[in-house]
Amino acid sequence: MAIASPILPAGLRPVRLRKRWQRYALEARRPLHCLLLLAPLAVAYECGLSWLTDARTPGRNLLAHGLIEGLLAWVGLVGRWVPPAVLIVSLLVWHRLRHDGWRVRWWVPLVMPAEGLALAIPLLALSALFAAPPLAHPVAALGAGIYEELVFRLLLISGLNWLLVEVLQRARSTALGLAVVLAALTFALCHFLPLGSGAFAWKSFGFRLVAGLYLSMVFLERGLGVSSSCHVAYNLLLLWLRGSSPD
Repeated sequence: MAIASPILPAGLRPVRLRKRWQRYALEARRPLHCLLLLAPLAVAYECGLSWLTDARTPGRNLLAHGLIEGLLAWVGLVGRWVPPAVLIVSLLVWHRLRHDGWRVRWWVPLVMPAEGLALAIPLLALSALFAAPPLAHPVAALGAGIYEELVFRLLLISGLNWLLVEVLQRARSTALGLAVVLAALTFALCHFLPLGSGAFAWKSFGFRLVAGLYLSMVFLERGLGVSSSCHVAYNLLLLWLRGSSPD
């Protein structure tokens, strides 16, 4: 027979808290809830870009954002709306592939940033070991968190995993591990010339590689919304603590 706790109110008892967490953890992974969180942030980033009138201002030329614009420009899709549209379409396709329902729990996207903030703390501690540079502007911090997670986590890991499993016939567990490593390597290398803006440095590369692996684990375990929240929170925290810029 279960004994009621004389200390905690009924709504805060451990079993009930655990069930609520399990329910939230499942719902936070759903593409529809990720979309409800990330679409407004993508719109906010695009609005922020309109305020950065100087083309040299950090935040106007993010790599992942530029990759989306450049690739789709080849097929005639140009304009500020293209990257947010790719984000929305990608999450809707993911939603369809999962055969998810359309029921929305509006409290879930409100909790996801708090989880992302908590998961950003280990990454922030790690950055102190490598003396990682912060991003240069809050707008850049926001855009990097959204579009780098979209490109290097959702699209690249999913694409590599599909290629390794369906085309190269690798075991699923092996394929996923290899996809994570390759995506993290790509994420790290793309921050340097010729694609990125900085000269190669082993210490900076090492941090970005480890950060890429960490964010990949967050993405696989908690979904795109939480990994993006973690990335954005890390960028903003680093910018705030060091008083300079995000990466």
